Amino acid sequence: MKLLGTIIFSLGVVFLLTGIHQTMTVGFKESYWLFMLCFMMLMVFQWAKGKSPEKQDNNVKSEPTKKVRVKK
Repeated sequence: MKLLGTIIFSLGVVFLLTGIHQTMTVGFKESYWLFMLCFMMLMVFQWAKGKSPEKQDNNVKSEPTKKVRVKK
């Protein structure tokens, strides 16, 4: 996930910068699609970061299991 995450995040930043440049030169209406691609890349990055196996393994190790006995 590290390489793929870096690539997705970098593409999001590139689309953002390109969208800002295009907004200043031709206007927001013509560069709207660049901002939507930027938003999509950053959302995919957040989704993939949340589903990464490294994060799931850390959550399992940090939560201790407790056995609770209930008296009747």
